[in-house]
Amino acid sequence: MSFVSLSYLIFLPVTALIGYVVPARLRYVWLLVMSLAFYAAAGWQYVPVLAACMIVTYAGGRLLDRKTPQTHTAAPQLPESDPGKAAGESEVSANAAVAKEQPHSGEKQVSAGETRRKSPASSRRAILLVCVDIQAGMLFVLKYLGMFVPAARGKIIAPLGISYFLLMGISYLADVCRGKYPAERNFGLLALYVSFFPVISSGPIERADHMIPQFKHPGKFSADKVRDGMLILLWGYFLKLVVSDRLGLFIDTVWADPAAFGGTITVLAAMSFAFEVYCDFMGYSFIAMGSAKILGFDVMENFRSPFLSASMAEFWHKWHISLSLWLKDYIYISLGGNRKGKARRFLNILVTFFVSGLWHGADWTFVFWGLLNGSYQVIGNLLKPIRNFLVRVLKISRQSIGHRIYHALTTYALYAFSMIFFRAENFADAARIFGAMKGFQPWVFTDGTLLSVMGNPMDGRLLLIGIVLVVVTDITRAHGICIREHVARQWIGTRWAITIGAVLFILVFGMWGPGYNANSFIYAQF
Repeated sequence: MSFVSLSYLIFLPVTALIGYVVPARLRYVWLLVMSLAFYAAAGWQYVPVLAACMIVTYAGGRLLDRKTPQTHTAAPQLPESDPGKAAGESEVSANAAVAKEQPHSGEKQVSAGETRRKSPASSRRAILLVCVDIQAGMLFVLKYLGMFVPAARGKIIAPLGISYFLLMGISYLADVCRGKYPAERNFGLLALYVSFFPVISSGPIERADHMIPQFKHPGKFSADKVRDGMLILLWGYFLKLVVSDRLGLFIDTVWADPAAFGGTITVLAAMSFAFEVYCDFMGYSFIAMGSAKILGFDVMENFRSPFLSASMAEFWHKWHISLSLWLKDYIYISLGGNRKGKARRFLNILVTFFVSGLWHGADWTFVFWGLLNGSYQVIGNLLKPIRNFLVRVLKISRQSIGHRIYHALTTYALYAFSMIFFRAENFADAARIFGAMKGFQPWVFTDGTLLSVMGNPMDGRLLLIGIVLVVVTDITRAHGICIREHVARQWIGTRWAITIGAVLFILVFGMWGPGYNANSFIYAQF
């Protein structure tokens, strides 16, 4: 069942209405049933894989909990990362604090008035390793086998959302093993965490300590929360249907035969793909956030104006935040982070981005994309002394608008360049695009050529308006201004007028009709 379908627009309110009628202590049962129904709509044959993940995650957590006595106090809060630093740089002191709270192997600890002897760390690691191997094995066979066994390519179709719910299961097991929180004893709650339908197909990749407490103690019906969720939902549909899909038509047309359009249009199409993915994936994330909010739950934000970033390191703190945090917590820091010298730190960054690339797709172009983005961070760190020297000698203000715009455009250009490999089916396909980027034809902006490639002048103008709205909204969010909150404070008549106007705008100008693929969220394939 796609988010962009009439069936979902019926499914969501029905789930919410009945959910608020069901007693709070049983609401998780209703949500679990509806989440399984949502997943089964994508294909009943995939349900056993999801069920296997639930069982392994639950059983592994209970076994780990027996081996890891804990105080079960709230984990120390990690400070927010400095956007200007490389991934993991600002987490060292925080993680040292967490480590200080954890007893060493063999020590005793009091929990709920009872003293128990802690099991050897090797026992916990063995249980964790077996559980993670089972889940990683499922992921390898169903998603990556064709990458290494050509005969299997195309014969095995990965289940919807497998890369997301398996990562959620692995993070849960790792956190229980570390003693961050106790294992969940209620299988239904743990199963709902793994399968919660707003996030199962494309994230965000949630954490158990954020979602399970909400499922245990769901709030009462809140008109404000439902209204807020509806506004978030509408913005997500606008990003997907009005901006991303309209931009996608232009990019698809050029990508099919780049040599026929000349260098200027080819460059513009190639550089626009990053923005298409941004609006598509952010649109999905907002629909997921809005859906969860309507149901009475909060899921994490996945984007924070990433294209306004001043560096690639800052960009990855604001792009696909849930995946970036997962990779930082369970790959980068586990490898040693920045605690073992500069050379090891750079290697850890590259390994982390290698995993990121592989996670995105079973093809070497994705691996190259990941390593290229990791290399950006390594090179940026190596060049930092030179940049600081030039800023000091030339007396450049880092806070000036010109300087910030320059860095934002540079960051966007670097990421957009890497996204050519992200979209390409293979390296030959990427080379075909680069080969067509020859010549400069400025007249395409004024003689109607560009608009004709977009379909018609109306589509071109609507696309331009949509892009401007996205950029303006990102700028206001970066300055702490939430347009949605301003709308919520208006007179009720004004609020309804804005909401109805937004719905009509999406219905009229969204990309509908024959040939439209409602299942075309780009990140749903990962």
